[in-house]
Amino acid sequence: MLKYHDLYTNPVDEYVGNRLKLILAEKAVDHKALGISQELLDDYIEGYQRIGSAKLFEFSMHMEVPVMYFFDGYEPVYDQEIPLAAHVSPQLLLSSFYRAEISKRLKVIKVLKIKA
Repeated sequence: MLKYHDLYTNPVDEYVGNRLKLILAEKAVDHKALGISQELLDDYIEGYQRIGSAKLFEFSMHMEVPVMYFFDGYEPVYDQEIPLAAHVSPQLLLSSFYRAEISKRLKVIKVLKIKA
């Protein structure tokens, strides 16, 4: 069963993933050199999978950049709430919907009809 964190991507994770994508392209490094699957690398880049501190340190050592490289330029948003819908993966949302019991799906459809 999917959990909330499977549907929500944190803006920091997205930013770190984008910085990872940039340095990978700059250094011409692929997933094999990092010792991870392409699928996991894609999840890191999109922010769907959070990069642990040890793995981030490992990446920084491999690419010869300081760990702070991945956070440079990030400006947190304190005074506004980021809507959840902006961070929901459509694939995860649909798969979660179809795995739900029919009664729960009908409730979701009812709410969507009211909102429409």
